[in-house]
Amino acid sequence: MEPFALVNHAVDLTEFVDNPRNDALIKRLVRQAVRDDPAFATELATAVAAVSAIKPVDASTNAPHMVGNTAGRDIVGRDSIRTTTNSNSSTNTTHNKKSSYGGLILGVVVIVALVAVFVVGKTLLAAVAAASLSGRSTCADYLQSADEAGKAAVMKKLYLAKDKPQLAADPFINQNTDYFCGNSPKMTLDRLATVRNDG
Repeated sequence: MEPFALVNHAVDLTEFVDNPRNDALIKRLVRQAVRDDPAFATELATAVAAVSAIKPVDASTNAPHMVGNTAGRDIVGRDSIRTTTNSNSSTNTTHNKKSSYGGLILGVVVIVALVAVFVVGKTLLAAVAAASLSGRSTCADYLQSADEAGKAAVMKKLYLAKDKPQLAADPFINQNTDYFCGNSPKMTLDRLATVRNDG
């Protein structure tokens, strides 16, 4: 990029072009120009004074000159009514806007309800599956159950009924049953308790 001539000095603007959001270079250039060029400093001071002398625009005096209601539908299909009344005097301006956030609230409620139904339904299914485990249940049923306490209780009951207290007292009863059931998913839990002899 060619250097830009500013106040009789060549300034390389490559840094600014590479990162225009960094206004440090511009501030440095303006400070340098004000310090080196009295005419520029005077013009800049005049421009700043002119801008600060401008009064901010009052939004109430800048209202459209229309009377009546504008009714329609907004982007999500809600009814909206905007009333604009403007008399000839600038002190009598009325702006009414009616909006409803019912669609947004309804959407959030539906999403929360679906999540709650999913979580509660999954928990209930797991509880029903664990409660329904018995000696006639298959290993596949056992593996699908999410209730670890229910699974352990069923296996302890079956091992004690088969007179195998060492297996009933196994601290890793669920993990060991998962292992054996993974190898024979069609086997019943009663049959598993019968054939298992190792600790």
